[in-house]
Amino acid sequence: MPGSPPYVLGVDIGRTRCAAAVRRRVGAGFGPVEVVALDGSARWLPSAIFLGPQGEVLVGAAAERAGVEQPDRIARAVLDRVGDDVPVLVAGELYPAENLVAALVGWVVDVVADAEGGPPSRLAVTHPPEWGSYRRGLLADALADAGLPGVVLLPTVTAAAEAHHAETPVPAGTPLVVSLLGGHRADHALLVRNPVAFDVVAHGVTPRAGAAVDDALYRHVVTSATPPAAITGGTDLETTAVLTRQPDPALLTAFRAACATAKERLSAATEVRVPVPHLRTDVTVTRAELVDLAAPVLLPALAATRAMLGQAPTAVVAGGTAKIPLVASLAPGPVLDDPATAAARGAALALAPVAPLPELPAAAVKPLPDPESEPALFPVLDSTVDGLDVTDDPPPRPPIEVIPLEPPPRRFRLGRRGDR
Repeated sequence: MPGSPPYVLGVDIGRTRCAAAVRRRVGAGFGPVEVVALDGSARWLPSAIFLGPQGEVLVGAAAERAGVEQPDRIARAVLDRVGDDVPVLVAGELYPAENLVAALVGWVVDVVADAEGGPPSRLAVTHPPEWGSYRRGLLADALADAGLPGVVLLPTVTAAAEAHHAETPVPAGTPLVVSLLGGHRADHALLVRNPVAFDVVAHGVTPRAGAAVDDALYRHVVTSATPPAAITGGTDLETTAVLTRQPDPALLTAFRAACATAKERLSAATEVRVPVPHLRTDVTVTRAELVDLAAPVLLPALAATRAMLGQAPTAVVAGGTAKIPLVASLAPGPVLDDPATAAARGAALALAPVAPLPELPAAAVKPLPDPESEPALFPVLDSTVDGLDVTDDPPPRPPIEVIPLEPPPRRFRLGRRGDR
């Protein structure tokens, strides 16, 4: 589209989903931030990537569908593998995790560029709050090799804070607690606003979040399902439900997707019917049932957020799992609008920030704690997440051959390794 206005792009690559948002230039400034549809009308994609035998790269729902027939060619939740001493095995080949993440980002940039008429003038990509310079450097290099140099990298909690700041400005010097309820875990962070951005002071993790709610709903639906009399077979020990002996993997994939969709729909509806295709039946799930299933998972995460409120006047909650009604009723602070896309919107806002507020007087600034003296808080660059060491020192690399992932075909010029 010749003459299309320049824009900035924020991309949030999560462990289970990815989302993107743009902010277009209007005159001397920028217009409102807008979430981009990445697959039809879908405002997010599964963070899955499929590497086909002919070199094709599929992302999101298309990757999930292709992975049903060729499960060895799909990679999921690769974000936490960046910096690991063992690369990701896909179809018998080893790929650095950061290259797979860069391929996901490149695909999203392609989709947005096609819709906007050209590439963004600036690009920001989120990363886990505990990442240090080593992992950030790996991802930055992989993005540059994929034809995306100069990408701004910022923590997910910082991006979510920017989304809140755009709606409710935070004066410089003011601390803020941010809780991100994601698919695999919940992040809790204490930040402080400086004159132009947010600094992360401390960070903690609650390991179970949205995916655990999906699993609980999956078990509940299968246990509640009454298959037709024609269906017989062995007993599934995990769910204690009667299943066919060899259910079609495509049907099981569709069923898991239906459970995730039902969880989201129950944020507005009082009940939904969940199809169980491999049992040729369906089950009605009510919002009250979802609350009962979600409570054991989400209450510890919300309690961890509440514990941080002693260090800041306000806490905000975001992330896809924050859409569950239980969160809004029990959270120690407001749930951001459209919480699933808050980090993507905040990433775009960080590239074109609103005008800074005047700094608070020194007497009005509450002193922040020393994270090393607070057992409830974890230093950002020296923390342990889910029992894994995530310090900033580079891990040893094994003596194995690692194949660099060729970035996917792009609609605009993409630099290859050989071009540099």
